[in-house]
Amino acid sequence: MEEKTGCFSLFKRLNNPYYVLRTMNHVFLVVYCKTPGCITARILKYMGPDSGEREFSEFVPTRFYVDCGRCLQCHSYEQSEVYPLITETAAPPEFHNAF
Repeated sequence: MEEKTGCFSLFKRLNNPYYVLRTMNHVFLVVYCKTPGCITARILKYMGPDSGEREFSEFVPTRFYVDCGRCLQCHSYEQSEVYPLITETAAPPEFHNAF
């Protein structure tokens, strides 16, 4: 997977099994902005602590639209364009899921 910069820099950690096993991990669903040159990842949904066994497609609409907070463009997405992001930080209390 190509490493994206900007909002997240956690992809190197995902490839390190020792790091993943040592921490309490949380799962988010994200999409990347489609505007050329924009490197923003938009968090769509907080899935909770990572159990290691979860199917994400049941939580994602077949087709949906997302506005980018950086370039202010709106793009359509499909389920196949949604990626899990694993981080050791839980969602803040004020976070609202997009769907």
